[in-house]
Amino acid sequence: MKLEKMNIEVSGSFDAVIEVGNGTISISTIGAIRDIELNGNLSYNMSGKVNSIGSMSIGYNASGKVSSIGSMSIGYNMSGKVSSIGSINIGYNMSGKVSSVGSTSIEYNMSGKVSSIGSATIEYNMSGKTSSGNRVLVYNDITFALKGGY
Repeated sequence: MKLEKMNIEVSGSFDAVIEVGNGTISISTIGAIRDIELNGNLSYNMSGKVNSIGSMSIGYNASGKVSSIGSMSIGYNMSGKVSSIGSINIGYNMSGKVSSVGSTSIEYNMSGKVSSIGSATIEYNMSGKTSSGNRVLVYNDITFALKGGY
């Protein structure tokens, strides 16, 4: 498993897409699992939730949130936000937005927009659109693709 790509909206929201086996898991800026895409036939448990995809089993915690995919565990903090996917830790700032994915930090400006990813700075013009930097950044082997606000 490796973190492959993060889609960052310049408004301060983004999805982190983590590659697992033959698919992906997406988490949102606020730490909720947004999407799980894996190849294979689905089976369901008694509650109507996906029990397995192909040969990968899906586990759930007492709150009904996904707690494992195959042998990879998914951890949650006391606020119910994803705190880890496998060995990748997810950190949050005081506003509840993702502030780190693994060793990559994400900072926000006073308007709540992403201002930096790692050592890469993102600046905005008077219209609130990005005015500097690439729209695709690679930092610590993670690709961050800016969305919106061009």
